[in-house]
Amino acid sequence: MRGEDLAILVPYSRDSRYSYNVLLAALEKFLHELPDVFIVRMRNYSLGLTKFINSLTSLLTRYRRVLIPMSFKTTELDQALTLINKILEVKRKIPDERLVFVGGGPHPSGDPMGSLKLGFDAVFIGESEDSFVNFVNSLMERPKELPIVDGMAWLEDGVMCFKPRRGYIDINNYPAFSVLHRLFNPIEITRGCSGRCFFCQVPFMFGGVLRHRTIDNVVHHVKLMLKFKLRDVRFISPNSLSYGGNGREVRVELIDELLSRIHEVLRGSSGRVFFGTFPSEVRPEMVNDEVIKVIKKYISNKRIIVGAQSGSDNVLKAINRGHTVDDVINAVSTLLSNGLGADVDFIFGLPFEDDESINETLNVIYRLASMGDVRIHLHFYMPLPGTPIFKLGYKELPENAMRKVMKLLGKGKAYGYWLRQKEIAEMIMKYYRDGVILTRDMYEVKVV
Repeated sequence: MRGEDLAILVPYSRDSRYSYNVLLAALEKFLHELPDVFIVRMRNYSLGLTKFINSLTSLLTRYRRVLIPMSFKTTELDQALTLINKILEVKRKIPDERLVFVGGGPHPSGDPMGSLKLGFDAVFIGESEDSFVNFVNSLMERPKELPIVDGMAWLEDGVMCFKPRRGYIDINNYPAFSVLHRLFNPIEITRGCSGRCFFCQVPFMFGGVLRHRTIDNVVHHVKLMLKFKLRDVRFISPNSLSYGGNGREVRVELIDELLSRIHEVLRGSSGRVFFGTFPSEVRPEMVNDEVIKVIKKYISNKRIIVGAQSGSDNVLKAINRGHTVDDVINAVSTLLSNGLGADVDFIFGLPFEDDESINETLNVIYRLASMGDVRIHLHFYMPLPGTPIFKLGYKELPENAMRKVMKLLGKGKAYGYWLRQKEIAEMIMKYYRDGVILTRDMYEVKVV
């Protein structure tokens, strides 16, 4: 198959844009021959639907084969189903091999069988830059077959077949963003998480082995950003303070070198460095005076995001969080004493909460809010498939606790989209009850 015979049509959702950016970047670097790529920007998988389907219909008249890769999160499932069903309507009207529809990202990784039953030809599980490149290369070489590559799952006679990966990806081999398509995002400096919190998909998608982008590689990406007049440098990491280490120690010297090298590249420009801010945070037990004094020399952000998640030690232990409430208090105190503000994440609705633990969390929130420049970022627990506590669902917040939380919001001491997240949690568990989301104990897997 020649490159012009294959088109790749990307439904570019805002919520999944980072996944698409790195996949397209991997294609640019490693494909033997780059097929035509068309990107339809969609605010979400519902808004922009007509434009996407019109693009698909047009491409099917011009190309022998069209590949649609769709990366999405469980929190997007409502909108994603709308797009999936529209794509399948088109697919049913044409010879099956002409349209290849594959899924990936957090939801298909957490629920591969449920995703396959939605109508995907195949899904990719976990990190997939190399798998996707191999899949597209094979698709171009053998145009009438569905390629089978590592990290991929598919259905045969109703049984899920899975070809495992052979190891972890070295992120230094893959670009952090797509220069060809001008799709930039924060630079991923660490992949994997040693924390293994029971509510989080990250360690179960990317493993517990931390892999760090080298300082030279990060600097290379910063220079590329400057070339395209992008001045703000941000990072993707499960825990910014884990850079260079194993997730249980702070490598202050490496963080210092990373930030100082970037600072030197930005010298003379209007460039700024943001560290320990969205889309990353820091774990409280890793905050200490030494590392905060180091990062403060280089960063432009005046606040650091601290992942507390609960103000109850019993709940923290139940979710395998790996730190204590005292760690949270100490982290915030350390930030404030060094002249930085703190945004502290808390999650309500965790399945292990009871009246006592909710009151403990509220008391910790009140205490933190009284310490100084502290903002409380409230979340509601959204069960995610593939995590150990998914089937437990969420816990309703008692009315008296709800009133206290609303009072915090009203006083401006807390913020967040936690009520919307509660609606999403309800949606997720409804799909589980309806059999749209499946758990591993519900089906057979054939490893090949």
